[in-house]
Amino acid sequence: MSDFEARSQELTTGRFAEDFIFLTEMKDFVLSQVNSAGAEELPEITDAMKGTFYELSDGRKIQCFFPNGKRRLQECSSKEWLFVGFLGRKLPYEDIPTEVENLVWEKNTGLIAQLQTHRDILAYCSAEREAGGDWGNIIFMASQGALLHWRQLELHGDTVRDLSPRYYRDIRIHCGLLRHGERGDCFLHQRTIFLDYGDFSTTGKINRIEKYWETDTTEPEQPENA
Repeated sequence: MSDFEARSQELTTGRFAEDFIFLTEMKDFVLSQVNSAGAEELPEITDAMKGTFYELSDGRKIQCFFPNGKRRLQECSSKEWLFVGFLGRKLPYEDIPTEVENLVWEKNTGLIAQLQTHRDILAYCSAEREAGGDWGNIIFMASQGALLHWRQLELHGDTVRDLSPRYYRDIRIHCGLLRHGERGDCFLHQRTIFLDYGDFSTTGKINRIEKYWETDTTEPEQPENA
């Protein structure tokens, strides 16, 4: 077993095991949409506000988009992909105004449309971590240029700055590579961004920590303006 494969296996047994088990589920769903008809046989759910979803065997909802079509993803299937996995814990239901909940889904729909503006943005998948619970998502890209483009999308920045503190308690964002090989597709976890909105309502600040796993260094905790 290579060092890379060993590190990949550790992701499903270590500190963030539940995160990477969930990210793997979404990754497998993305690939099943391209490699077979299996996922397309799942029950389909349509919601006027949230778009079209599938329902997994355990009742969780999942949604998948290919901004540049499945053929583009297949063209890059032998390449190393970049991934960004997002996992957030929502505020208690009673603390989220209805207009904020609706606006989050509206922004999500708009952001998905903007993903089509770069050829190397391959796939976006979102799903419930448990039925009726918090959602997470993952995006796959074929180049650093696509990653930079996605980060610079105005709608993405607006959502992070204006909506996230009104919707989430805290967020983890895992970043790294997805490598393809004979033994399967393996995540290489390189970096995690931790965002804590616990003090936002009183101070207007976001507590942020960035951890680089390859070098085992941690950026000091720092408050940020929303």
